[in-house]
Amino acid sequence: MPARLLASLSLLLLLTVSSFGWFWKPKRAKLTVALTDPAPMALVDGASRSPLVVDFGGSAAPLEAIGRETTAARLVPPRPGKWSWQSERRLVFTPTQEWPADASYRVQLDRKSLSRHVEFETLQRSFKTAKFAMTLGETRFEVDDADPKLKRVVSELSFSHAVDTESLEKAVFLIFGRTRAWRSFPFTVSYDKFMGRAWIKSAPVPLPLDDETMTVEIGAG
Repeated sequence: MPARLLASLSLLLLLTVSSFGWFWKPKRAKLTVALTDPAPMALVDGASRSPLVVDFGGSAAPLEAIGRETTAARLVPPRPGKWSWQSERRLVFTPTQEWPADASYRVQLDRKSLSRHVEFETLQRSFKTAKFAMTLGETRFEVDDADPKLKRVVSELSFSHAVDTESLEKAVFLIFGRTRAWRSFPFTVSYDKFMGRAWIKSAPVPLPLDDETMTVEIGAG
């Protein structure tokens, strides 16, 4: 093969490879955006409000913003609190009020406040807060300290969020015996200081109790 032809083929191959390299560029991976939904605040002494955590699949924060408050995100609808970068991959919202139960929100990211050198799979994520939950605990007979002949039925309830006392007391219905009367057997309700636990206490029940039952109903409310 003549040297001139060989040189022409080499030049053509070089131009072809160069052109391919010019038009083909690998796609840059987009950072994932994941939320950790806030849990209800524990109804005990010393408890703190649960944060909302946004985790990215890579470095998303400008280096100078790490450890500082930021406007890189906002909540829709808005809630009082502050956003801050916990690390280059983690953005945290710390609320100043407890999250309401079963509420819908959207996190909207501000592209201008994020790292300019990466792309993101999305700039918004939606979530719902935890639903209100109630648990029926121990139900027992309580003997009156002043008069041992008087006995009451006591049922304990616990809640995921501070309970609305008026709504709860309207929803309680006590049935003494096997037939549901048109009105509830009399009762009172007491609460702990956080409204996270309640005790339903019946009026004194007639004796003997051998063949009778007390049913505690909690209606929707």
